[in-house]
Amino acid sequence: MRVRLKLLPVLLLTTLAVSASAAPPRKGAAAAAPVDEAAAATHKKFIEAVKDGTDKYAAKDISGAIEAFHKATDLEPRNPAGYYFLGEAELGNRDLAQAESAWLHASQVSDDGPPGLKLKIFFVVADLRERQKRWDDAKAAWEQYGDLCAKFPDAGAFPGVVKERIAMIDAMLTQDKAYEIVRKRIAEEKAHPPKPGG
Repeated sequence: MRVRLKLLPVLLLTTLAVSASAAPPRKGAAAAAPVDEAAAATHKKFIEAVKDGTDKYAAKDISGAIEAFHKATDLEPRNPAGYYFLGEAELGNRDLAQAESAWLHASQVSDDGPPGLKLKIFFVVADLRERQKRWDDAKAAWEQYGDLCAKFPDAGAFPGVVKERIAMIDAMLTQDKAYEIVRKRIAEEKAHPPKPGG
């Protein structure tokens, strides 16, 4: 959690940039002004909720952070930043299922945010698949992240990570198969222990 806490100020700045880009643009027409003002007011509340959540997360008030990020997602359900932060807080709460739910939702609306945030979302999803030991899904998620790295090379991508993580998963699966024979033998010995004196 310590590494992620250090990243929160940087991520908050990203969120604010995402939020600014996600706010509806002014059309210039007088009739659109009330809608734009309402959207701007909602957007301001969204930013305040995200800041409140990151402050609480940094203070290790994880349940308070989760509540604040839920408020943010309620305010702007098409803004992927709220779901991204909610997933981080749920991971800090060690609730992988809720982190997964938040990040998958973020990935579904990530086209409404900037490429840098989209890359972060797909990175954490791939990492989560590894934590869940869903190896085939993890490899597929890393490949998807790699595709995004190629598509958005100037958006803070880490394309070298993709080959490293997939190679690590392949090596681990190969080693796991090699040890399967040993595990079977141990299980058989436990099921049929040698008779004393025999």
